[in-house]
Amino acid sequence: MLMRPYAFLRKFIRILGEVSLVMLLLLMVFLALATGLYFAERTQNFLNSPHNYQDSLYLSAVTALTIGYGDYVPHSTMGRCIALMLALTGVTLIGIVAGAAIKALELQFREHELREPP
Repeated sequence: MLMRPYAFLRKFIRILGEVSLVMLLLLMVFLALATGLYFAERTQNFLNSPHNYQDSLYLSAVTALTIGYGDYVPHSTMGRCIALMLALTGVTLIGIVAGAAIKALELQFREHELREPP
């Protein structure tokens, strides 16, 4: 079977549109947690502490995407708790995107089976 990438992309974007409110909520939670991380870590004087809001956003994104470079690290107890919540938020978001991709593939395979009977 030859995949039709544009048909897949249309289905994928349509499915993401159906869960856009959930994704928007997760984005708002992400930004709130990144702000909380900034306030929790702004008094830490370690070399690898986030020193401004941009560093906190970067640390939040690296944590949420489960990359974990280690160039910035939360040192406070509150910062570490927020990092755990960021990781859970990121895993949830990645799960939604992966589920949407799988559903789009499933729809495309079903459509192909209907067009070409065995």
